[in-house]
Amino acid sequence: SNINKPCASKVIKRGPKIKKMRKKASKKQIPIISDEVKNLDEKDRIVEKPKPQESPMSDFEKDASRRDRYQKLFPELVPGPCLLKPDKTCLKFMNELRDVTVMEGASFRLFVTVLGPKPDNIKWLKNDEPMEFSKNGIIKNQTKDNTGILHFLKSCVTDEGLYTVIVTHKDQSITSRANVKILKSCTKLLTQGTAPRFITRIEQHYDCRVDDLILETHIKGDGLLNVQWFLDGIEICNNEKYIQIREPMGVYKLCIHNPQVRDNGHYTIQVTNDYGVEELKYHLRLE
Repeated sequence: SNINKPCASKVIKRGPKIKKMRKKASKKQIPIISDEVKNLDEKDRIVEKPKPQESPMSDFEKDASRRDRYQKLFPELVPGPCLLKPDKTCLKFMNELRDVTVMEGASFRLFVTVLGPKPDNIKWLKNDEPMEFSKNGIIKNQTKDNTGILHFLKSCVTDEGLYTVIVTHKDQSITSRANVKILKSCTKLLTQGTAPRFITRIEQHYDCRVDDLILETHIKGDGLLNVQWFLDGIEICNNEKYIQIREPMGVYKLCIHNPQVRDNGHYTIQVTNDYGVEELKYHLRLE
């Protein structure tokens, strides 16, 4: 009879391939763990002991630690320990005059800042001669308190020179100097003109009919001439005492009514036009 007999399982023969694989596995080197690696592993396993709690820092200690940290981060900004405090009784320049070079027609300033007590006087000189200022002048003296300012509204070639500022307080005196150089502009070179010039010196004569002492000079120049008179650096305005007269052919006069000894002093006539500035001085001495 046909009876279904169970089939025998297939026998897997161990051939040469398996033997080769076993040989390769046996040849692989087992990694050797060095003592240093073992020590590192042991250190990682060690649990750090909790640090003892530090006592809270006082405010003084906190300030000291902040100061030390600041000095390490910004050593160049830390003031020196032996710096002297400024003496409030001694004059000293905080900012001195500096040399200036500008184009003709430009506006600029010369200024100084003084430390210490309020100065009694701040005096400006040009080429070692005292400067004279007026309300309508091109150069303004804006000196105030401890700051000396010389404002040039519109520079011209005649402004070139050595400027000096003298600051005085009681017996103390300090000085600063600067050179001013004016560069001629191209537009100025294209327009030709003549700066004002004095044809005669200042002459003095007395008119007995009106009791006037007259200072007279002759001026020439192109364009509109702006003439100003000064007495010891102070601008003279028309009033009952002084009368300024302009006559044809460029004759300019200053009439001093009822002249007295107190009218003595240094008289200056300053002339300005678009091409320059010129001035002439006269010393009046009545006895």
